[in-house]
Amino acid sequence: MVLHAALAHADAVKRCVLISGTAGIDDDRERNARRTADEQLADRISQVGIASFIDEWLAQPLFAHLTPAQAQRESRLMNTPAGLASSLRLCGTGTQSPLWNRLTELSQPLMVVAGARDEKFVALARRIAVMAPRARLEIIGNAGHSVHLEQPSAFADVLIQWMMSPRA
Repeated sequence: MVLHAALAHADAVKRCVLISGTAGIDDDRERNARRTADEQLADRISQVGIASFIDEWLAQPLFAHLTPAQAQRESRLMNTPAGLASSLRLCGTGTQSPLWNRLTELSQPLMVVAGARDEKFVALARRIAVMAPRARLEIIGNAGHSVHLEQPSAFADVLIQWMMSPRA
């Protein structure tokens, strides 16, 4: 979503940070499949309730290694089934137009962050950083998909350094 906002509102978005993100799904069939999967997941949230859904979500390989503090289960329980379902249906990766062919239009500084253990998103981060003209790539060690939760100090360090940089 940050890339969409930056491209649509270049005058209002001064800098962007993309954490374990993507510029979308290029392949139409893959994007449609993701949209369908997100719709099914949205339905599942309503069926099983928020607590069960959060437990299932945090048990996925992307998040299963998080400590209880990093997983922030109690905070996540403050969501509602309708809110999470709506987020999947309206903002899921399957609903978004891919932006790979528009990354060269980004005029803002962009910091692209991924955790070193999240191979899929490291590859996506590298691809974005090569294509966006003012991108800075940060791969943070000893972290996976939730790099900002897993390594908050390392993430804060690179964020502050980037924000303080006159070239950013």
